[in-house]
Amino acid sequence: MLAVLGAVTFGSTSAFGLVLCVEWLLDPRRPDGLRRWDAVGALLAVPGVLFFVWLSAEHFGGREREMIAAYWGSFAVWLLFRAWTRWPAISAPRR
Repeated sequence: MLAVLGAVTFGSTSAFGLVLCVEWLLDPRRPDGLRRWDAVGALLAVPGVLFFVWLSAEHFGGREREMIAAYWGSFAVWLLFRAWTRWPAISAPRR
């Protein structure tokens, strides 16, 4: 249970970082320069976190399937929540 909770935490954190990086890259007001590579590096960190989740699963009795499912599930839920709150056309009530 603790391992799955850790995977959910890492999944939502990774999704948060991914969305912030993509929004920063798409922002027309951002300054140009090498800071763009900071966002690319953060995007590349997501597979690293997944590897950490897998490695932790090996420590907690080989439950890597449950942890990877919890990781990607929380990642998807966070992205859907962000899309719902970010774009008013999606979350606006229909009249």
